[in-house]
Amino acid sequence: MNTFEIFRDNKKRDFSENDISEHYLKLSVRCAVLKWLSLTILAVFVIFSVKNHGDELSFDSIRYIVKYMKDEPSSLVSSGDSISYDYDSKNEIYLIGDDFAVVGSDGIRIFEFSGKVLFSDDFNYKSPVAVPFGNQLIVYDIGGKEVRFYNSFSETYRLTLESTVYNVSVSDKETFMVQTSSEGYRSGFQIYTKNFQPFFKTNYGELTLQSSSLSPDGKYAVSACFSTTGNVVSYLKVYGTDIDTVFAECEITGEYPVGVEFLDNENFLLFTDKGIRKYNVSLENSFSHYYWNDSPRQYKINNGKIIITYGTSLLNESTRIEIIDLNGEKSAFEIPCTARDILIDGDFIHVLCNGEINTYNSDFELIHSYSISKNFSHMVKIEYGKYLLSSLDSVEMYIFDNKSEEN
Repeated sequence: MNTFEIFRDNKKRDFSENDISEHYLKLSVRCAVLKWLSLTILAVFVIFSVKNHGDELSFDSIRYIVKYMKDEPSSLVSSGDSISYDYDSKNEIYLIGDDFAVVGSDGIRIFEFSGKVLFSDDFNYKSPVAVPFGNQLIVYDIGGKEVRFYNSFSETYRLTLESTVYNVSVSDKETFMVQTSSEGYRSGFQIYTKNFQPFFKTNYGELTLQSSSLSPDGKYAVSACFSTTGNVVSYLKVYGTDIDTVFAECEITGEYPVGVEFLDNENFLLFTDKGIRKYNVSLENSFSHYYWNDSPRQYKINNGKIIITYGTSLLNESTRIEIIDLNGEKSAFEIPCTARDILIDGDFIHVLCNGEINTYNSDFELIHSYSISKNFSHMVKIEYGKYLLSSLDSVEMYIFDNKSEEN
């Protein structure tokens, strides 16, 4: 008779008291054997996990598990729900995993959406910047000499450098690049592994490195430099990070570089004081776009589009919005207010203005307007139709239901 045969024998039996005792004794023995086998399998699984993933197991990992076992109600459920924090003139918000961080000149505060503070760390930064890095957040001070790494519960690492930090770029492969400069000496960048080991480094002599970017797959790095002597000349250099050499380079006369940013593994944008150019890693230029006027208020890449805003007049608050797809096709429209921030989500364009959010469709028709209680400066997308509005002392939830607009 095997272990479970007693559950499959349907013949009617007459049990004596001894038979019943023997029956339950067998059950208890077999249950004990099953319990022992289960504990043995569990122990083997734990040993295997520790052996193969021990570097990923930490006190913070256990805190993550406990965090998701708890069922705390969110304070940000409906439009208008808000969470307040201490005022700072440099406060910006960033998503970090399933939480959000407030980074300002006096430190970082990480919140659950229930409003609970998970972690806080004080520092004194003049120009704080944060960059999402997987489920972590990289925080640095422009002109400082350290780069900090945070998860939702702690500072996980601090990279201290001899030169001042001006930019950090990350890849999807857990590598990151730090752009540094030493006044009167040199500027350059280093690329690090996820274990914070440098594996690629380059320096510039007489050229000034203005901006740099790392491709999503980590295989290429691009830099935009300029010369401080003679005519204004921009220099673009593309590096292969696995071959430690210049992959391609070119010069652009008469334009001052402002920034570079990779779009995908093969293409990037160069922002100059005159306009925007798209290149591939072989430095073939696929399109160029020149600014509508000399003073664009904002330009950003969002949802596979380039967004540029301009003030149309000194006499009113109207804004010209240009949207350029990655093939170079441009469309533009004007709105009668100052656009503080813009998000493109699906077929909808959400424009944050003073005291309201206006939503336009792909034909630039106003389809929805939502009043807000204060002048928020930024919008952060949580998921489709769900956004965080941020100010210097609070965040507020905004939920856009396009189905209700269609009806």
